Amino acid sequence: MKFTLLTSSVIALTTLTPTISAHAFIYWAAGDADPNQGWALGYRTTTPTNGDDKPYKKSGGIKNDWYYMTKYVSNKPFIPIASEVQKMVDSNALPQVTKGGHLIMKIHQINADGAGAYRCFIDFGGAASYWHAELAVQWQVQFTGDRSTNAQGNLKNQQLRVKLPDNMSCGGSYGGRNNICMIRCQNSAPNGPFGGCVPVQEVQPPQQPPAEIPHQEDPGPPPQQSQQDADDYNGADNVPESYEYIH
Repeated sequence: MKFTLLTSSVIALTTLTPTISAHAFIYWAAGDADPNQGWALGYRTTTPTNGDDKPYKKSGGIKNDWYYMTKYVSNKPFIPIASEVQKMVDSNALPQVTKGGHLIMKIHQINADGAGAYRCFIDFGGAASYWHAELAVQWQVQFTGDRSTNAQGNLKNQQLRVKLPDNMSCGGSYGGRNNICMIRCQNSAPNGPFGGCVPVQEVQPPQQPPAEIPHQEDPGPPPQQSQQDADDYNGADNVPESYEYIH
């Protein structure tokens, strides 16, 4: 299934992916095959989880056909997939999954339109350029109505779990790792969508699967680190750094 939120010129950029967080972000992800705990591309533990609006915007966002974020800004800024996945590989944080298995994510909702319902898609090639299937959502992020709003969820954490296809065949390669798929989850906020992309590695089912992760109404909060955020986007598209916020 071709994902149509992006323009044709954007879809052609297969080495970059649009960041779709800002009003919600995925700060934790784990597969059914291994306890490795990853996160969505572009997530930073240095992003505050409470406070004014501007620090949140460092997580980035999609607003229909135009994109904005901070730290690295151009006319249409993107997260470089390869370097982001490399960081997860270096940290041994790439979630591992099996055919027919599942992926569990923890989402921090920032404001009302970061709520569910979320839809999730998978790219077997791992390039975030062609979405082969929509995934069944087993644990949904709370919402009210049909426009992905829920003011009661502001500054709260929730779990999102999706079932992976029985015929899944991951073929992406990053950071010396093979068999990588990309999973994209997003809500339907009119000024969004908001969500994120999580890379996963397909592996054979382990002889002793890890303990099942239980559903939690209030999962643990995002980790917070005080060190200065590394400038991971220098030279990504030869655009000078800018810290302007686009509303």
